[in-house]
Amino acid sequence: MTFEERFSKISKKLINADLSKYSESFAIQITMDDEDCGGTFFAAFNDGAFRVEPYDYVDNTASVNVTADVLGKLVDKKTTVEAAIYDGVLSVNGNVNHVAMLFDGFEKKAPAKRTTTKKTATKKTAEKKEEKPAEKKPAAKKEPAKKATKTTKKTK
Repeated sequence: MTFEERFSKISKKLINADLSKYSESFAIQITMDDEDCGGTFFAAFNDGAFRVEPYDYVDNTASVNVTADVLGKLVDKKTTVEAAIYDGVLSVNGNVNHVAMLFDGFEKKAPAKRTTTKKTATKKTAEKKEEKPAEKKPAAKKEPAKKATKTTKKTK
């Protein structure tokens, strides 16, 4: 895969980062050091605007060296910046917090909740109303137990 193809794929994911919770500006130069698709681009967040461009950014707050595969894992939340640095697959020069801010902007999507449509719910309610409850047989009446009486024979 060429740099242009890989950049296109990664930038589409990067541009979806939700950085609205941050007010601090940053610019991160990212260098993919793969043999087949190596190249440099940057991601910058400034005054609430976020952009990703396929060229160097000299006045950056951090520069990153990483393979395209690890970059994809960071974007897909399959690994964290801290874990990638610890594993030695991500090298950061500059403000590590800015790099973490960029990749923390991607939230794992929760699985879609299954909802019942109103039509289905109404239909199920109607079916329940139509069902007749099982006929209850009246409980057998119990007669009160007879008291046992002692009878004694009197002798004369």
